[in-house]
Amino acid sequence: MALSSILGIDLGTAFSNASFIDATGNPVTARSSEGSNTTPSVVYFTENGDTTVGEVAKDLALVEPDRTAQLVKPLMGKDIPAITVDGVDKSPEEVSSYILRKVAQDAVQSSGMEIDGVVVTVPAHFGDVERAATKAAVEIAGLNLINLVQEPVAAAVYYGCARSEEDGVVMVYDLGGGTFDASVISITHGDDGTDIRVVCADGNHNLGGRLWDDQIVNYLSDAFVSQTGYDDEFDPYAQQALRNAAERAKMHLSSRDEDTVALNIAGLPARISLTRETFDQMTAHLLSQTIEITRSTLENAASKGYEVQKILLVGGSTRMPQVTEALKANFPDLPLEINDPDEAVSKGAALCALDIMAGKGAPGENGAASKDSVVHQLQLTGDATPLTIHYATTKSYGVQVLDVKSNRDMVCNLIQKNQQITSDDHTYRVERIFGTNVDNQQTVEVRVYENDEELDLIPIDRDPIKTATFALDGSKLPKNSPIEVAFCLSEEGLLSVTAVEPCSGRNLEFDVQVSNGLTAEEVERIKSDALTVDVQ
Repeated sequence: MALSSILGIDLGTAFSNASFIDATGNPVTARSSEGSNTTPSVVYFTENGDTTVGEVAKDLALVEPDRTAQLVKPLMGKDIPAITVDGVDKSPEEVSSYILRKVAQDAVQSSGMEIDGVVVTVPAHFGDVERAATKAAVEIAGLNLINLVQEPVAAAVYYGCARSEEDGVVMVYDLGGGTFDASVISITHGDDGTDIRVVCADGNHNLGGRLWDDQIVNYLSDAFVSQTGYDDEFDPYAQQALRNAAERAKMHLSSRDEDTVALNIAGLPARISLTRETFDQMTAHLLSQTIEITRSTLENAASKGYEVQKILLVGGSTRMPQVTEALKANFPDLPLEINDPDEAVSKGAALCALDIMAGKGAPGENGAASKDSVVHQLQLTGDATPLTIHYATTKSYGVQVLDVKSNRDMVCNLIQKNQQITSDDHTYRVERIFGTNVDNQQTVEVRVYENDEELDLIPIDRDPIKTATFALDGSKLPKNSPIEVAFCLSEEGLLSVTAVEPCSGRNLEFDVQVSNGLTAEEVERIKSDALTVDVQ
């Protein structure tokens, strides 16, 4: 029987899973209805409007790829459909919602509990738009979102609370199916519990195991053409067969030096040999990107006075031997540790959920239980570990301003990446005063930018993520009249913007619209439709 009715969910590019806290206070990964600890993040849309998620959907992708959505996570927050089925666009948020519903339903069957809420993980480098999209996916799924937690933080929580009692500073090297994170995290155990502190983080949300698969697909395609003389375009069915073969070959090469791939496309058979050495050579440029991000993150941590003692490997793609070999070669003084790479994130999220229960009260049949009652339940088993997490900002956020020195439009970063969040409510708030540009200015336009630069002022090289315009009583305002702008970053990593005109003391209320992603009205509409869909 599960103690917690809050799930920790790792919504991954290639695979997803959910974990819960059992009656002994330990995190347990829920088994899928297919008997696995992970569920392929693949959705098949049936002709009658229902969906199939997981292993069966992945198999169906071979015969009906045009009705199957996969590798959706990198699309979160982008204003493009994940798939178009029967003339209807399916957003990445809607597709992700079906995956979330599937793992949640399986967790109910596996644990015997009813779900009162979920803690969902996101890559550390996800920005406001991607986090908002993930939050929308949870809402569309009909689940109660308790919090969004960074994937490396969840992994560190699992390591620090369930795997080790040692203090230290660790690098979390998280290479998943579609994303990569490098995060330095300090773990301290004391009489008051375990303290988890995010020192700094970096990553690439377009760098993951699927790119390694792409390299194998290209290799197999070229070899197939060379062997068979095939001179036509690869249709979606052939492309899916090549991708499935590439995934199997990558897995096989993790435990053997050579793999033979059998293909039959358009009635043409081929047997293609791929060695680990060749695979490592053609993917070396991808691996080197993770090494450089890791190196710069370690240097950033060192500049802040933190010395890393070991590297924790998280994510299924870390099983590739080339990963451990490269880390040992480049960072010989740092021991490597790999524990439950596929499940560590969801287990850590479940532990975060338990901490939230203890801090805010656990949902129950007769209302929320008190913090004391939850902690007491755990103390009966001797497994109570109070947890404190100190987050850091993962992106820089600024507004467009006119730099009077250069007379150029620039981005002034109010919030800078990797700043420690020390407030009791885990929010980061910054205020800055700007001046109006002309006499009698009638409106102020706020353009909000997201970036990775740890600088005050940077050139504009991208579109804003949010914009807002509000009216002023311009007849009373000379040039350079102050406008106080405040940025607030929530614990979930979501940004809100407010402004005040100090001369009148008037709050300038406005809605800041996300440039990409779904509106609240769209979320409600999709949710209403999606919850009528049967998910298997």
